[in-house]
Amino acid sequence: METYGIEKLGIIEPKAVYRNLSPAQLTEAALRLGEGSLSNTGALVVTTGKYTGRSPKDKYIVMDENSKDTVWWTSDEYKNDNHPMTEDVWAKVKELAKKE
Repeated sequence: METYGIEKLGIIEPKAVYRNLSPAQLTEAALRLGEGSLSNTGALVVTTGKYTGRSPKDKYIVMDENSKDTVWWTSDEYKNDNHPMTEDVWAKVKELAKKE
């Protein structure tokens, strides 16, 4: 199976790869896989569960040579949620996420 380089992201041996699908093809796939239904207007409706996104206070960015002077980091003076993370910690988090 052609994987289009997704193994570089840590996705190994996927069951299927859908690439560059049109909106109609995406809708058809979601319906076929039981991942959504159509509303009375024909729009695709999906239920993502109770937790549908990240908490704004849980935004971590790897601080490296590229980001250290270009990201608006969290501070007491300016309230935002860009928390720094080391490259080592990111590698550990990525490994945890890849485990089944």
